Amino acid sequence: MSSNLLWGIVIALAVAALYRSYRKQEARRVLRAKLAPSLQDAPLPANDLGAVDEMHLCRNFMNSNDWDAARQSLQKVAATIQHEDEAAQQRFKKLKADLAAQDPLA
Repeated sequence: MSSNLLWGIVIALAVAALYRSYRKQEARRVLRAKLAPSLQDAPLPANDLGAVDEMHLCRNFMNSNDWDAARQSLQKVAATIQHEDEAAQQRFKKLKADLAAQDPLA
């Protein structure tokens, strides 16, 4: 392979990673705007969304067919769901079943 082709691949991978990061941040911003309009100008938290908010984010990723982000989001919910009430835990079980039914890797 020529070095130009290798550099093209490296640059394409870097751009893809940046775009994926942008999509996650944009999805968090949209979700936050829906949940609390007064917080739109506040800085976005990196990873401290609550389990219920993260479930909404996971649904958004599922609707946009971003399965990797949906799986990561579901893992974050699974790590914190035990601190939530019974209704949230039932919604988590439904979300988990929906993701398993729709995910192309499942």
